Formats: sequence, structure tokens, C-alpha cells
Amino acid sequence: METSIGIGEYAVAIAPDLLKTVGLGSCVGVVLFDQGMQLAGMIHVMLPKNTGKGNASKYADTGIRILLEELRRRGAKRIVAKIAGGAQMFATLRTMQMGLKNVEEVKQVLLEESVPLIAQDVGGNSGRTIVFHIDSAQLHITGRDMSLII
Repeated sequence: METSIGIGEYAVAIAPDLLKTVGLGSCVGVVLFDQGMQLAGMIHVMLPKNTGKGNASKYADTGIRILLEELRRRGAKRIVAKIAGGAQMFATLRTMQMGLKNVEEVKQVLLEESVPLIAQDVGGNSGRTIVFHIDSAQLHITGRDMSLII
């Protein structure tokens, strides 16, 4: 079964299921998994810092912690991460660098939570779609003129 994750959403699944999110521009897709348990979660982070407004899972600083808590509640202990996204999509908004800010905050939260980041495909200027295959722990990344497995 394939579970689709929208902007600011997250989901948890077990093998042989797949987790998928589309439309990663400046957003970052974060996959957290315990391969020994064949348990994984994915979150589509939209913004770096929670402003106290709306859905806490759309922010890196709160959303990743919510997902970690859910994985740990289900018994995950050896959690590692893979991330993709954080592109600079619009030339006119280069001064904002939202993609870079999102990536920096995601990495900071992972560091604070002692979750090793084992693979990443971030930056650039084109969007991505990611699909995580829980059974193989492979993150399939596609975008304009590219296809990559990490």
C-alpha cells in the first residue's frame, strides 16, 4: 500500500508499505525509520519554525518531534533519517532562501534529537517527489530531468 503525505502532514507505516510525498520545492521531506523494525514515518515540512499558528506538523521544529514521538511510541529505538527537498524555487525570492532555512532547521532538530542523518538530496532549484520503500530503506527521488535512489 502507498500512503501519500500532503504539505504539513505526516504518516507512519510498516513494510511492505510505501510512503510518498510530491511537490517538494522549498519544503523538505523527512523520512525517519528503524530498519530493524521495518517501521518508518515521513513528514512534509513546509516552514522552519513554528509560529504558534495552525498545524504544528508543517514546521520542522515541532513536526519532526511529533513524528519521532509517534515512532518511539510504536517501539522504534534505532531511528535514522533521510531528507530531500529544500530547493530555491523562485529567483525573485532568493533573499528569503526558505529552502535553505528549512534544511538548516531540519538538520538542527535531528542533531538535537540525536537522530543520525544518513542520506540527503537537498538544494538546487527544482522540485522533487519522494517515495520511501520501507522494506529496502531506499528513498526514490524524482524531479525535472533527474532520478536518484539514496
